[in-house]
Amino acid sequence: LFFGDHALGHNILGNEKNIRRFTSNELSSFIHNNYTTDKMIISVIGNVEFDKVIKLCMKYFGDRPSSSSKVQRCAPECCNNFTKEKNKHIHQTHALIGCQAYNTYSNKKVAFTLINNILGGPALNSRLNIGIREKYGLCYNIESQYTPLSDSGIFYIYVAMDKEFKDRIIELIFREINRLKSTHLTDLQLSAAKQQLIGINFPTPLTESVSPGAI
Repeated sequence: LFFGDHALGHNILGNEKNIRRFTSNELSSFIHNNYTTDKMIISVIGNVEFDKVIKLCMKYFGDRPSSSSKVQRCAPECCNNFTKEKNKHIHQTHALIGCQAYNTYSNKKVAFTLINNILGGPALNSRLNIGIREKYGLCYNIESQYTPLSDSGIFYIYVAMDKEFKDRIIELIFREINRLKSTHLTDLQLSAAKQQLIGINFPTPLTESVSPGAI
């Protein structure tokens, strides 16, 4: 719904009709064009010596020739505005409120990540959690999420609640958004927000690194 007919709006699971028409040549071509060395990421978690990681990488990938993807995706235009409601026989009412956001290469990505964390990040001291869930007890869960993509991004607020509180909660959500827009953070608030974001999202990096050309 958000991206319309753009590739980002397609169902990534496919369907039986498409799967049945695929040929082995098409699958081989897809792998060749998309599974390239410039997209490889090797992640190691735990007390593993860096030299051992390099040796393992060289063992399994050292003889693989360098390659890069030639697939180009057109960036989506301004995304669709829409409202959709669906009735289900369940206890809770679930709502998503969102919009298009900055892509992963934007110089505003880090600042927006910080803002998202302040507004509705995973910590219990987010403004949405304190200002709505804790203060009024109106919802079961409330959070915001920012997902940057290579050429676009998505920002949304999710809330689970009882149906009778929906209008009041949406009003309070926009009140918190407007408060964040109109009131500057103090130096102390900004410093605390930065430290919290580092602890949640940015673990201490390895002190050693290796260039892609070495693998």
